[in-house]
Amino acid sequence: MTAGHRMRSLRRVAALALAASALIPAAASAAPAPPHGFFGVVPSALNRSDVTRMAASGVATVRLQVNWGFIEPRPGQRDWTNYDAVVASIAGAGMQPEPVLLGVPSWISRKAARPPLFSAGQRQAWMGFVAELAARYGHSGSFWSAHPELPYEPFADWEVWNEPNLTGFWGGRPSPRRYARLLRITRSGIDRSDPSARIAVGGLFPPPRAHYGVTLESFMQRLYRVHGIRRAFDAVAIHPYASRPKGVLAETRQARRIMNRHHDGATPLWITEVGWTTGGAHWRRSPFKATESQQARFLKRTFRRLLRARLALRLEHLIWFAWQDTAQAGAPWTGFAGLLRGNGTAKPSLSAYSAIANQGAG
Repeated sequence: MTAGHRMRSLRRVAALALAASALIPAAASAAPAPPHGFFGVVPSALNRSDVTRMAASGVATVRLQVNWGFIEPRPGQRDWTNYDAVVASIAGAGMQPEPVLLGVPSWISRKAARPPLFSAGQRQAWMGFVAELAARYGHSGSFWSAHPELPYEPFADWEVWNEPNLTGFWGGRPSPRRYARLLRITRSGIDRSDPSARIAVGGLFPPPRAHYGVTLESFMQRLYRVHGIRRAFDAVAIHPYASRPKGVLAETRQARRIMNRHHDGATPLWITEVGWTTGGAHWRRSPFKATESQQARFLKRTFRRLLRARLALRLEHLIWFAWQDTAQAGAPWTGFAGLLRGNGTAKPSLSAYSAIANQGAG
């Protein structure tokens, strides 16, 4: 048994014990506070004032897109400068970076979203890249030893790809079997450097519109049919967007039921995107639209309901999309789900988020 397998076995034993304890009748006391790192946001650009404001607002986790193409635009020439600065900024504010691996360089594929699966050379290059990424920013990573002045906030929880059940993010027709292969080679690469890292199925989207991809239910069912797949991940991340808060809870419960039916009840769920948009081009057509006051109400209801159901759902992350609206004129509605407007002023939803995240129980 490898070190990685031992670590994962110990985590599963602990998780099963926690799940069993949840069946014991609760005392009259309040539910325990969520774990550190529970509340998070998806940022756009980050600067010093952003991270300071995030931390003051109760943000504990920053979902950070890590694009291989940005780091290694040419084979063998890896430039960590920009990511060093971003990771230092996040950690310096006492928040955890939560990396989502997404994108390949042009020398791997002309489609940046097409996963590196289609030749032995692509697969080996990917494993080498994620191994070095973990060796730099993971547990005991070289970045942390080089920067002892920073709070130690290593890459601990990783997502493999973003919404791999959608055609646009998969670079073609989604394939649970091929995605299983991506999970396995990513696990193999990260384990070389950091066997204690936790790997999650990349945030799955609920039922997409026709021709946009595969439903969350179908994708998960087919993924679980891949022999031995449960050894390739430690969590399942979802993006349960819905028109109203009750839909978010329903979709999260659906994901939990699917996992339980496949005897995976001890594996945690992460919500790594959820939110409502308040403007932008074609806003009225959006299935996830809200006025600014509605956005704040929806956030409160969603967070409170999920906190009440957290133990039954085994929910470990709740990450809002997004921190700030785009400032780009004429941008589509997808860029306007922020807690802040494009000019940096706060929407009512920022106060709602901060009140719940800073109190921990809402």
